[in-house]
Amino acid sequence: MKLGRRWKASSMKKNNIKELYFKYKKQSVFFVLLFTGLFLLLIGLYWLVFALLLLFGFYTLIFSIKIFKNTPFINTATNFIFIVLLAVFCRVFIFEVYMIPSKSMEDALFPGDIILVSKLNYGPKLPRRPQDIPWINLFFENSSQLQKEGKNSAWPYRRLPGFSTIKNGDIVVFKKPDDDSDFLIKRCIGIPGDKFQMKNSEVLINDNITFQLPTVKKDYQFNCANSLFVQKLADSLHFKIKKQQRTGNSYLIIANLNYDQFTTLKTLKGILDIKPAVKNWQAYPWKGNTGWTIDNMGPFTIPYKGMKISLKGLNYFLYQTIIKNSEHVQLKKLGNNYFINEHETSTYTFNQNYYFMLGDNRDDSSDSRFWGYVAESDITGRQIVKLF
Repeated sequence: MKLGRRWKASSMKKNNIKELYFKYKKQSVFFVLLFTGLFLLLIGLYWLVFALLLLFGFYTLIFSIKIFKNTPFINTATNFIFIVLLAVFCRVFIFEVYMIPSKSMEDALFPGDIILVSKLNYGPKLPRRPQDIPWINLFFENSSQLQKEGKNSAWPYRRLPGFSTIKNGDIVVFKKPDDDSDFLIKRCIGIPGDKFQMKNSEVLINDNITFQLPTVKKDYQFNCANSLFVQKLADSLHFKIKKQQRTGNSYLIIANLNYDQFTTLKTLKGILDIKPAVKNWQAYPWKGNTGWTIDNMGPFTIPYKGMKISLKGLNYFLYQTIIKNSEHVQLKKLGNNYFINEHETSTYTFNQNYYFMLGDNRDDSSDSRFWGYVAESDITGRQIVKLF
């Protein structure tokens, strides 16, 4: 009898501990969800609070039905579907993972790096086609007919509110303007309304030279009497010599340096006349006889929503591509006359914001210097952390 009572008391004690544990766990989950919801409301992401409430409300409702709750097979299948939907929701509205494909962002990001891109910063844009939805797009890969139908059935561009705006210096993921299937990652150098210019490879925003980030690198040229000394410097400072040419009693060296390496070499004796190696490669807009190069271009204004321009002169060549492709407007020039959607006009007002993007590896990057501005509708999100 005594043993029975002890066992019963012990069993009751264990049950009480178990009940307290689950009660504490439920309270912890409740407070985590409450504070998360309050935080999201505080930063203005009302739509996300509503979406999460809707999603978990639907989940709770489904599992309040006996057949879903008590039938193992249906229970497992429903949980699996819910997990897939939650994963799709996260990829469409919250974050995405990308691998760096090229050297254009060295020394900030390197080929093969895995990065996490936040869609909440600027607000996620809603899918415009079925193939824009993760995993749904797998049904379009092997069918040219479905791909064609998907491209022709684009939904209007919509972006949900975010908690910040795109700023100068942000590392941004976006679709390449002339290729919907190709994603690029660059640093935003100019925002809507900025006056942009490059002088001898220096970036000027609103007539002010921009702060040189340590990760930005480009080609510099300098003279040195001892080439072996430069080779040792290249090994110790980890930079690449691209050209070495003897000129009289010294050597002309062209090396690819980041800003820290440049400032170090500048202070060393034996390194003479170090300066940017200015390139004369032709730059955007390609037409209009600007004579611009990738290191000397501008000035011009980066378009913003509501900005009104004259279509005459250089403006036509500067902005015709985005008016046609990003604003989805028919623009034609016949002689000295301009036509928008078959109506003659001399001006145009932009319907969205645009940005100017550069790679940190300035002399090994295909960026806005070659193909122009990036529309807000093409921007996916902001890089927030390097995972691997």
